[in-house]
Amino acid sequence: MAAHVQVDKGVVKLPGTSDETTTQGLDDLGKRCAEYYQAGARFAKWRAVLKIDDRSPSELVRHCVCDRCTHFLVLLVHETALCTDMLAASMPKSEQHVSL
Repeated sequence: MAAHVQVDKGVVKLPGTSDETTTQGLDDLGKRCAEYYQAGARFAKWRAVLKIDDRSPSELVRHCVCDRCTHFLVLLVHETALCTDMLAASMPKSEQHVSL
């Protein structure tokens, strides 16, 4: 099994809601992911913790979850593209047809 890490920094209450939460940790995610990769992690998880009842999750929380997940994926794709480019540049031309 590949090593993985949960990259969010936990949940915080979202003001203006009935004790709903949002996930934090995007501020230095790229730097932390690079450190986790160097330590052996090969995939990452980002949590979305939702309160579910007759009034929740609210529209505000749904928007925050989508926003955080989108930022996580954009950062992940960007870092993956950089790693793929570096790996391809270090490979002999005869091996560069391999898809990553």
